[in-house]
Amino acid sequence: MNFYENTVIHKNGNELIIAWHNNILKDENGEIIGSLSSGEDITDRKKKEEETKNRANELEKFYKLSLGREMRTIELKKQINGLLKQMGKPKKYNVDE
Repeated sequence: MNFYENTVIHKNGNELIIAWHNNILKDENGEIIGSLSSGEDITDRKKKEEETKNRANELEKFYKLSLGREMRTIELKKQINGLLKQMGKPKKYNVDE
């Protein structure tokens, strides 16, 4: 069985994504006597997959930005603790040095 996806234009003008399932029909001697094809409209599924992919990319970017911000905050806290130590004062933040 072969599987293909392609777009078709519906008579109303909408573009649809169709998953085609194709199979060659053979007789008892192995000779090709025809083919059988069926198409399934997967437009909505493809749109949802794309939306999910885009959302995952957005979340990954947000995570990286958040992580970078958190690392910068820790560095600043270490610097403040170092300055306080130089001034003879106790450290303000409990961060690993």
